[in-house]
Amino acid sequence: MRYLCLLWLIFGCVFLGVASAQSSPQSSLPSFPLESLAPNQTGYAVTAGAGNVLERFPITVLGVQYDNADFPLVLIKASGDFIDRTGGIAAGMSGSPVYVPSGNQDALLGAICCTFANSEPGLALVTPIEVMRRADPNAVQLVNVPAWGRQMPLEDAVPVSTPVLFSGLSE
Repeated sequence: MRYLCLLWLIFGCVFLGVASAQSSPQSSLPSFPLESLAPNQTGYAVTAGAGNVLERFPITVLGVQYDNADFPLVLIKASGDFIDRTGGIAAGMSGSPVYVPSGNQDALLGAICCTFANSEPGLALVTPIEVMRRADPNAVQLVNVPAWGRQMPLEDAVPVSTPVLFSGLSE
């Protein structure tokens, strides 16, 4: 699961990073250090909505957990009007960047990678940007943060699907 999530995240972050860089100066924001996360900390995520319009929705940090290979993941709860309209974290939101305030500016926490199909809408896992910036998946033990907060069974986590769309092709 770790490699699949990392692959989806890199693809999604590259795609949304390009979109964000074209429309926002947020592409130069600092990383949010995983060890500074606190229960119920709030922030926001950005994703492409209908008509390819960037949508911003609030998130709340619920916990930090690890998969069987000591790969850190952050459990969040997304909310707001956009999440209500989509019924939760939906197809195409994989790789959506998640930001949390740090000092007097926003910092990039990571990107949405997985959701829980048989759980309450809006629950998702985020791969920390600290991990993504280390391309070697064997070098993820870069933080010494214990698991805390709400824990979800990772066997129930599924990668957020990323639709592939084509146009202009004949049958």
